[in-house]
Amino acid sequence: MPGRGWGRALEDARWEAVCRCSGGRRGKTCMMLPMVEKSSQPSPTAGHRQRAGETVGHPHPAGRSSALMQVVQVAGMGKAARWMAGPALVLALGALWYWHDPIKVAAQQAVERYGLPALFVLTWLSDAIIQPIPADVYVFGTGFGGGHIYWTALVAGVASSLGGVSGFYIGKLIGPWRFKRIFGGKLLRGGRILFKEYGWWAIFVSGITPIPYSAVCYVGGIYQMPVLDVLVPSLIGRTGRYLLFAWLGSLL
Repeated sequence: MPGRGWGRALEDARWEAVCRCSGGRRGKTCMMLPMVEKSSQPSPTAGHRQRAGETVGHPHPAGRSSALMQVVQVAGMGKAARWMAGPALVLALGALWYWHDPIKVAAQQAVERYGLPALFVLTWLSDAIIQPIPADVYVFGTGFGGGHIYWTALVAGVASSLGGVSGFYIGKLIGPWRFKRIFGGKLLRGGRILFKEYGWWAIFVSGITPIPYSAVCYVGGIYQMPVLDVLVPSLIGRTGRYLLFAWLGSLL
């Protein structure tokens, strides 16, 4: 509808104006007024939202779902990636079964030679930079190579959380202007809805599910989440996730 499009354009303009005034220069904080501000006057799109069965100021559940999908697409988790993930997993498991003993020996030698410091660096890099190889691979390999399960999970959990915080600050550095230029205004609105509705739960859920954790941390930095709301749920979620992967690796 024209009214709804006009309302979204107005909301984006208000957000960008605040960012230009308060977050456009280094050292200043980008306020989240368009995200949390409650206006006493009805918005221009209030009538349209009420007719669509929505409550003004609270996005429709379908809007929250689409916002989550938009954030997922930042890391390339589109249809092509989902189609490639299945065959890649089958091939990896087949190779592990066929060449089990040589891979086992190589993993043990890598753990003995490089140990937990290498695991820390690789895990931090995996979660600080949006890239296709998850840190689960290194954690599973360390458990497979005979690494201590609990120390492996703890070191990887701390490294991953620090990687998420690094991504958070990268998102802060990118800011909404560059982000919108790269990914578009639709994704910018999607991230705003996601963190308004879920807050630190978005970080926790992305830390224990296939949702791209790095991308969510980037968006959290763009929307100026408190850094502890990124660090604490990351430590809990990522350490638990890696405990599972290290244990699974030790079983083979």
